[in-house]
Amino acid sequence: MSIKKLISGIVSDNSQIALKTGYLTISAPIYDISLKPGNFIHLSCPGKNPTILRRPFSIFRVGNYELKILYKVKGRGSENLSFLKRGDNIDFIIPCGNSFSVPDEDCNIALIAGGMGIAPLSFLIDYLKLNKFRGGIFLYYGVSFEEERIPLSLLDLAGINYYLHRDFKEGRFDRNLFDYFKENETDFDYAFVCGPNEMLKVFSQYLTQKGKIVQISLEEVMACGIGACFGCTVRTIAGSKKVCTDGPIFYADVVDFNSL
Repeated sequence: MSIKKLISGIVSDNSQIALKTGYLTISAPIYDISLKPGNFIHLSCPGKNPTILRRPFSIFRVGNYELKILYKVKGRGSENLSFLKRGDNIDFIIPCGNSFSVPDEDCNIALIAGGMGIAPLSFLIDYLKLNKFRGGIFLYYGVSFEEERIPLSLLDLAGINYYLHRDFKEGRFDRNLFDYFKENETDFDYAFVCGPNEMLKVFSQYLTQKGKIVQISLEEVMACGIGACFGCTVRTIAGSKKVCTDGPIFYADVVDFNSL
């Protein structure tokens, strides 16, 4: 695992791309830091209403000198981010957390994203392509409201089989992503699932019962982000684990979803 570093960066772009959803690009000297899909950054949120604690964000895409993240405007921290403009200074701790375990063999994999869960799976798609993954990749992406969907142009979907529900009534998804998935389920061996906890629970139970190998990305409120405060623990069959250091990626069959 790479050693965590405190990095100073500069905002190079910040725009609203969907309902209460921002797309932040940070230029920073990260060329010597090993990043893998599933890792997150612990980001300061400077602004008029400063926050003492940093905020964790999944990495959406990455280049030698740039990090891209998605954020949902919910509280003071994310609201501060929404007002950042090009040239503003920002710092973060990176790399945080563990990463997805990608199968070596040629096989089919399903990527299932609910809402902001699309962020780590976008990075995973880029990683799979960079490492010339030869299996089939099937992406299922859903949002509760049509206005929440991010532009697909932000994703590298070339060669990806993707399923995007369009069953909206008055702007709201008429069913849920799980029902849509079952109607369009394909043949795959591994699944990577990211989204709200209730969604993770439903998909995990269904897919593990079918013998699939399932990895999930958990989201928990974090204070320190480095494993010191034990504020983001989750119960597993091996005892309590810290999402910030033991996760955020876990195999679904070890997690006690009643603790979420």
